Amino acid sequence: MRQIGHIVSAELRELMSQSKSLLVLFFLVFSYESILSPMRLLSVRTALSVQWTEPFLLLCTKSTNIVLIPVIFTVLLTNFPHCSTRYFQMIRLTKKRWLLGELLFLLLFACITVLVIFAGTLITVRGQLCFLPEWSPYLLELPEKYPEEYAQNSLLFPDSSATAHGTPFTVFCYTACALILYLWMLGAVLLLGTVCRQKPAAVLFCLAVTVSGGAAIFFDSRLMWLFPLAHLEFGAHYHAIYAETVFPVSGSVLYLTAWLTAAVLLCFAGLPRMQPEMSTDE
Repeated sequence: MRQIGHIVSAELRELMSQSKSLLVLFFLVFSYESILSPMRLLSVRTALSVQWTEPFLLLCTKSTNIVLIPVIFTVLLTNFPHCSTRYFQMIRLTKKRWLLGELLFLLLFACITVLVIFAGTLITVRGQLCFLPEWSPYLLELPEKYPEEYAQNSLLFPDSSATAHGTPFTVFCYTACALILYLWMLGAVLLLGTVCRQKPAAVLFCLAVTVSGGAAIFFDSRLMWLFPLAHLEFGAHYHAIYAETVFPVSGSVLYLTAWLTAAVLLCFAGLPRMQPEMSTDE
């Protein structure tokens, strides 16, 4: 277990030492300027507080951001795994332990990414947050009290389908867990590219699946459910007007899990044929 932990810590150190890690900060700055700051200012003008999960849900359910987060995650892992070239280290660990360490790192990094984004939303909307178990006055009362403000800023509100069919905590838990599953799956595909010596193809596949999924969501295509990205949006599972289920939430969890499981199993299947490269630091 200590050896697996060493792989995880080594990957984290290597990743954090790269300048590309600042992409997450740039994403938060972009999100603040385009979404979070206008949301906060609207809340201040109307004197209506925002429930603590709503900034994160707003950030993670808009078509642009739901594509940008996985794309940034993929770009950050273009040089992953860093331990794959350390031949003698892999001999000491065995390939299976090495793979388990890399998979654990991917899960941890996916969790950290989601946690950093969530913390960023709390910090940027600080002072306007309320800690209620239900949706906030900003969401429920603003459209009635300030219809003109709502009409001009309708993009600053989470999807009505999500708010109508779930509590803040339920929607938050689903969105965060689904996003972690999706990012973990992308990392497993990149790891599979390393195992099969097809890393560029794996990177292109991850980017193509994400961008295509975003396009399918934007055009509201019936084929959108074939793309894992579409399953991240809680509100997309329901019809806002007729209150009917379009796709079961449990089905989305199973679908994302199936993608992740398939990528992991393929990694283990290709592991015996994997030949680590020699590294100059060995």
